[in-house]
Amino acid sequence: MAIYKTFIPADFVQPQTSLNQLIDVIQEDVSGSATRRKYQVFVTGGVGPGVTSSLFQTIYDQDFSLQTANPIFDISVGLFQDGLYVKGDATAANPGAPGYQKDTTGKLLFASQSMMMREKVDTYRQFASYLLGNADHAFYLGASAYPNNAGTTTTATNRIDAPLFMSVKRLFARDKVRKETYAMRFYQSASLMGASQEYAHSGGGAGGGAAAGYDNAFLAKAGLANAFTGSNIGTAGRSPSSERGVEIFADVGANSDSRVTVAGSVARLKKASNTTVDVGLIFYDAGIVVLDMNKACCPDQPVYGLIDGMNAVSKAHVSDKSKGAGAGVMPSLGTLQKGTVSIGDTYCAGNISASFIPDFIVSASIDNILDHVATTRFSSGTLTSLAFQNQTQIQSTVYFCRANPGDFNYSTNPTFTDSTGDLNVIEDVTDPTERSFTFITTVGLYGPGMDLLAVGKLSRPIEKNDEKDLTIRVRLDF
Repeated sequence: MAIYKTFIPADFVQPQTSLNQLIDVIQEDVSGSATRRKYQVFVTGGVGPGVTSSLFQTIYDQDFSLQTANPIFDISVGLFQDGLYVKGDATAANPGAPGYQKDTTGKLLFASQSMMMREKVDTYRQFASYLLGNADHAFYLGASAYPNNAGTTTTATNRIDAPLFMSVKRLFARDKVRKETYAMRFYQSASLMGASQEYAHSGGGAGGGAAAGYDNAFLAKAGLANAFTGSNIGTAGRSPSSERGVEIFADVGANSDSRVTVAGSVARLKKASNTTVDVGLIFYDAGIVVLDMNKACCPDQPVYGLIDGMNAVSKAHVSDKSKGAGAGVMPSLGTLQKGTVSIGDTYCAGNISASFIPDFIVSASIDNILDHVATTRFSSGTLTSLAFQNQTQIQSTVYFCRANPGDFNYSTNPTFTDSTGDLNVIEDVTDPTERSFTFITTVGLYGPGMDLLAVGKLSRPIEKNDEKDLTIRVRLDF
């Protein structure tokens, strides 16, 4: 039977502790088609079979069709509405020119060479509203400006115009991401192929004269001497291997340099090899990374391949003698199928000087961009693509159940006494050296109305007598 004792303020404390868990995501989880789920809710109309795309994709820890699969994080892309890649065409001939018009309802209208621009702008605005508190604000880098430069849109310095958003799920982020534990393995360049195909077939390429000057500049920057020889975008954004320029991005120095927004604490992601270079932001409480693709990737890398587009015909690539004897116009692309367009060549009025930013980011669908980033920039393999520690805040109340020498040595259980009222634990009631004792097996915590709120079972019975001062510690976590 129970014996009661009232707690006083000195008998309990309420500490706050945290539990940290290491999360390790391998490359194949990000790049694999079975672990990366698409939703494809966007469908165009008009010319051709149309373009179908997701607004975001979800990375799972195993085949997402399995019931045991857990979603790790969502990934998406956005564009700042007043940035160069939306408001201006970012070309050398006409920088800053308006890239969109508005209809009578205020809806943004873009050129036909672009794809899903309104969706990319809306994604940016949604994240800005949640993380910065204002959909019209822009994300910023730089020690003096981050994370939002108070909404300033008049300067492009350190502004994130083309971000990659990575939102960690609650199951893995828990209460928040722990500072100075986040690290990401990222390839800055896709396969160094393509873009000079036409020039290479006509005798251009590296060392091939003025026609190959654009490619030579990038090759020199990349420290390479070979001509581009194939597609680096592939089909619908999927790029072949041979990624280059691997970097580790980490939240170096976040403990001493972090700020607070409406979404909680935020710090900068930096290159581990050169911590003076910012590449993105990490919002710890929200579990969201905003990666600046203009800083994390080689934005001027030439791109070449097929992307989803408004095309109603199938057409094979043919020989183009204007490029030189025996030249072929991007023959490695094969047949241009309905619903696809080529990028990085002059076929079908394409742009031979197309680069990763802005051409691919603007012209490709969100699925094309995410497929390319997931398969190329994170690569395929068993190496760690990103790792961090999450943090679970544990609110606790520790009760110290104190039993003084004269407490709890007697029980109200009917079996504690015999039929004559003598204690069963005492053999000779006339012997003054024999005293009552009990064995404590359970601790119960009661509310003010004597309602049982919690029960704690001891691992073994503990003897209690008048020579023992006993304290049992009960911890409630929530």
